[in-house]
Amino acid sequence: MSLTPNKTQLEELDSSLAINLLRYLISLNALLTNGFLTLPFARFKTLRCTQCNLFIAANAAVEFIIGLATRATFEIIATTMSIHSFTHTLCVWIGSPLTGGFAANQITILGLALDRLTAVAWPFSYGKKNKNLIASIFSFTLFIFIAAIIVSLWNINPGTSFQCSMGVNAGPLFATIWSIYAQIITFFVFGTYITMLCLFYRQSQVFSSSKNKTNPKQQNPKDNGLMYKNTNKTYQNTDYQKTQKQIRLTMLVALILLVYSICWALPTAIWFFFNVLDPKDLTRINYVTFIQGFITPLGAGINLYIYIWKHAEIRHRSLRNTQCNLLIGANAAIELIIGIGLATRGTFEIYSTSISLTSFTHTLCVWIGSPLTGGFAANQITILGLALDRLTAVAWPFSYGKKNKPFIYISYLLVILIFIGAVFISLWGIDESTPSYQCSMGANAGPLFATIWSIYAQIITFFVFSTYISMLILFYRQNRRFLSSPKTKITQVTPSPRMVPIQEKELKPVILNNLNNNKNNNLTLKRGSQLKQETILNQQQKQQMRLTLLVALILLIYTICWAFPTAIWFLFNVLDSSNRNRINVVTYIQGFLTPFGAGINLYIYLWRHAEIRKCARSTFPTLKYILTEDTFTNNTQMS
Repeated sequence: MSLTPNKTQLEELDSSLAINLLRYLISLNALLTNGFLTLPFARFKTLRCTQCNLFIAANAAVEFIIGLATRATFEIIATTMSIHSFTHTLCVWIGSPLTGGFAANQITILGLALDRLTAVAWPFSYGKKNKNLIASIFSFTLFIFIAAIIVSLWNINPGTSFQCSMGVNAGPLFATIWSIYAQIITFFVFGTYITMLCLFYRQSQVFSSSKNKTNPKQQNPKDNGLMYKNTNKTYQNTDYQKTQKQIRLTMLVALILLVYSICWALPTAIWFFFNVLDPKDLTRINYVTFIQGFITPLGAGINLYIYIWKHAEIRHRSLRNTQCNLLIGANAAIELIIGIGLATRGTFEIYSTSISLTSFTHTLCVWIGSPLTGGFAANQITILGLALDRLTAVAWPFSYGKKNKPFIYISYLLVILIFIGAVFISLWGIDESTPSYQCSMGANAGPLFATIWSIYAQIITFFVFSTYISMLILFYRQNRRFLSSPKTKITQVTPSPRMVPIQEKELKPVILNNLNNNKNNNLTLKRGSQLKQETILNQQQKQQMRLTLLVALILLIYTICWAFPTAIWFLFNVLDSSNRNRINVVTYIQGFLTPFGAGINLYIYLWRHAEIRKCARSTFPTLKYILTEDTFTNNTQMS
């Protein structure tokens, strides 16, 4: 590959037509998948009735912003116009959707982690919605989205750049703030998930051993204990169904976490590591950022397939009746924006390459990347909202209701504020004195963007993992306590003398009839009412377990695609902030991983969220032959 004068190999690679076409396709996938994912949440109210679904929706919304492809579009346009130099402000604005989307995506992942933690730790008080938690996560996601963009634009260099990326053009404070923020959020996310997994493992073991001991012996249909047997069997079935529902949701979130870990946490950790080792070596850092710019929108486009696979509620209105589903929808919307942002940047890169445009203004690049900037920032808020939803579900399973409107409203508002703030910060103080040769958000954002973004990313990551660790611990302890209680083991206890079936040969016919009509029937009805109440509680417990597993998967994706590369980026900034090559490489890799992780969540939801999967089959009839119940195991079927 021949290098353009005054251009490094990374800058030449970043502006190549093939790379921008790939970036555009990845963003388009994230845009379409998260747009499709947010559609059922907007269409069906039942999807917004659970806390976990609300966090999923928030995460999808953030990933939607990440997939806007503003930078790819700008790069294509600049290439076609032979523009090789860009102002830092322009590049930061172009990458602002990615910047804000990456930052907000961590909050949504943290929200999912908190939701699963609460569901596991407090299964009885965990309801469908925790309004305060949802509103807080949504509001914080919006705030982080806006703040990330503002920080990237703060005190930006007025010069130009040959690489129109956020990491290369952002302000001087963006890298530091972003590094700190990413590491903190990642810590909270993984801490929350580890805690939830510990609690979930212990509860699952107790539930499994308890279920094996609750099979009553076969009785003669003529026996007077038949009603007791049937009531006992109904109790066991409903208890198992609700527990399985929570397990499926937990597995769904776990898949989302896996995508997050691969597409965001891992490259972010590498980027942080390079910054700590030698912050002056910007080559490695820029390469990591370059790769992350691809895999992050890719992960944003995967979530829809996860939801269709594991979340059957998405095809029904009931998806909006839970707090968790509303957060999932918000997360999907953010990831859709991330996909649009990446597609926009890819389109621009393809166009600029086709016209041999190698120089860009910083402001143009920042604006092109604004969907990614805001989407990344808001996506972290939706993740945090999901984490908080899971925490409340586990910590207070009895009081956890279908919806917690204040929490949802605050979370949504915070997502919007973070999205706008991230774009604004990325445009603040852009220096247009020199052109930019890399039209990315990091390379063209304002001087404050890097610092603020780093701090924001670390804080959100810390909260996400802390929430998940707490949720896992509570989930383990709550399940053990719940399953070892006498109410849970009711079928194992020998019936009291009053409940023992009366033998015909012990009593005369008249006395037998009187007892059957007066005592046994009344006691059976009383016993049935008690069993019904306990059955509802156990069903809610199992439903929260499935939601917790779903959020755990989302956290895994968040860790790989965001938390880990952000940690590496932060490490490089701490070790040697003057070495921008390594930092830019990490930012470059993170620019790929984050949208990649945003696109993976769909597949997690389709796999682990039965409600979303059912809604997908309902919305698209052709999916009925693909997403059949036989395609999945019995553990993934929604009651």
